[in-house]
Amino acid sequence: MLALAYLTKFPEVLDVTKQAYVDIDGVRFEATNRMLAGRDLAYPGMLGFKTGTTDDAGYCFIGVSTRDGRTVLSVVLGAETDQGRYTATKALHDYAYGDFVLTPILRTGEIVPATLHVAEGTVESAKVRTTSAFEVLVEKGQAVPEPTYDLPDTKAPIAADQQVGTVTIEPAGSVRYLDGEQPPKGTLVAAEPVEMASFLTRMTRAFSDFLDEIRLVLGKLSLVDRVEML
Repeated sequence: MLALAYLTKFPEVLDVTKQAYVDIDGVRFEATNRMLAGRDLAYPGMLGFKTGTTDDAGYCFIGVSTRDGRTVLSVVLGAETDQGRYTATKALHDYAYGDFVLTPILRTGEIVPATLHVAEGTVESAKVRTTSAFEVLVEKGQAVPEPTYDLPDTKAPIAADQQVGTVTIEPAGSVRYLDGEQPPKGTLVAAEPVEMASFLTRMTRAFSDFLDEIRLVLGKLSLVDRVEML
């Protein structure tokens, strides 16, 4: 969690940690990370990040690599040898890249199945679309999860491309997040404008809704209750 927080706030540090060596005043200093390009245990896409060793902690390594637009961060603690921490890191990164697939859930500009309820509009529901592709990492062999749409009721008028909600993928068997991390959200916008309905239309709908409520109440009453009401 500490490494993730640091790299999120200061991603430029990887420009330093990915260097296998640096020359200062004619003196070459080599990084201790043996998985960097040009080193004996070079791993494709390795960017660093931090080695560390103490008698109590053993050989440790926080490794960061990138491949095909994905970034993997691993933490190895308590390895018994220097080589062991890199062997474990390679296994973790191979697993992340090989067993998890960045799966498209929604395409850019796609109309989603859910609709937006619009109060006082010329129409009572409106189509909604994405603003960008929405993807999630899914473990191979697992079912692709269904997205969850958050579309709060909105009052007309609504402009086209106005943000009206979000889409997310909740944690499931095939999708996991770090403890305390919120699932990523995609932005949803109105696919079409919705103007405010005329006063007559709004009054007609209000009266119709009132009658529906009356029918609902009556439908729950017994015959004896209805007679007593009369």
